[in-house]
Amino acid sequence: MKRNDFGDGWGTGIKGGLGIENQIYSNFGVRTGLFYASRGYSLGPAFGRYEYSLENVVYEMPYTNKLKRNFLQVPLLLTYTHSLNQSLALSFGLGPYVGVSVKDYWEGGYSEEHYWEGNQDACSHKSVFEGLNNFDWGISSSAAIDIHKWRIAINYDLSLGEEDKNSGINANYHSLSIGIGYRFLL
Repeated sequence: MKRNDFGDGWGTGIKGGLGIENQIYSNFGVRTGLFYASRGYSLGPAFGRYEYSLENVVYEMPYTNKLKRNFLQVPLLLTYTHSLNQSLALSFGLGPYVGVSVKDYWEGGYSEEHYWEGNQDACSHKSVFEGLNNFDWGISSSAAIDIHKWRIAINYDLSLGEEDKNSGINANYHSLSIGIGYRFLL
């Protein structure tokens, strides 16, 4: 998983769930499911520092700025499957997904806002992660090899949703996952 425009580069996350696929015409089908995906990033010290003075010396220390988001995602992929023989097939899928963040965790990233309250200086603390949008959407793709009833897949998700009230529609997260699954025929 990688945050596109800032953050600490590629990181690790977890993705898992259940999917269902239906062949609708010859080699073409539709795949959907419900998946849990965790993603997040670290901003580093660029988005938060605090200062304190001791014996007329001002010290500056960076915050630890980390965010972890937990999503439930529902993809809807159009698939193409090519059978190589009785027990071996290649499968490709592409389509949209929608997701909702069920829980966010963050650490650090607080900024101070100074203002006058009455006759004295007052201060409020606000996280740089407050105001995150819980809804997400994007594009999913998949390439898989089916061996008997086992599937080995490489999946890619591109998050396009507005992450917060100040962002627009753009490429937010790139998520690459490798999956192993067992296929049941109904």
